[in-house]
Amino acid sequence: MGKTLLETFHIFGLLVESELPLPELITVVSPPNVYIRFGKIIEQVEIPSVSGICYRNYTDKFLMKVDGVACFLVENGNSITIDRAEGGSDDEIRLFLLGSAFGALIHQRGILPLHGSAIVVNNQALIFSGISGAGKSTLAAGFMKRGYMLLTDDVCVITLDNEGKPIAHPGYRK
Repeated sequence: MGKTLLETFHIFGLLVESELPLPELITVVSPPNVYIRFGKIIEQVEIPSVSGICYRNYTDKFLMKVDGVACFLVENGNSITIDRAEGGSDDEIRLFLLGSAFGALIHQRGILPLHGSAIVVNNQALIFSGISGAGKSTLAAGFMKRGYMLLTDDVCVITLDNEGKPIAHPGYRK
């Protein structure tokens, strides 16, 4: 089997090297600070700080299992391991990778991830945040039809600049 071609992408202000093709993202030539790899994930034996139906959160790890798609292990804010389920497609994996898995990675880095879509209005971000199904993407699409630029959909990442002013980073477009 040939060597996997690794590409580096820009998303949420991060430089991501990935074994999984990410056609939704912008390819860059730059040293990465986040790594996405395929690998076997061994079930964690330690007690999680928080857990739900398909996830467990630990001090420096986040484990998420999506039946029929993949298991994702996010560690230390700089790596995501994907254990593909039998029959799990790249499209399905990207859906959970670019949403929940990246949300966990960003949170591990101490950065604020919002579940929301953002458009650009007068060179500033306008963010629509809410629960799934609230209409965030639909609202953003309506603004796009009126000529506004989409900044991100599903996850909006906020950092602070050197003066303490918030910056909304571009994510990906569905």
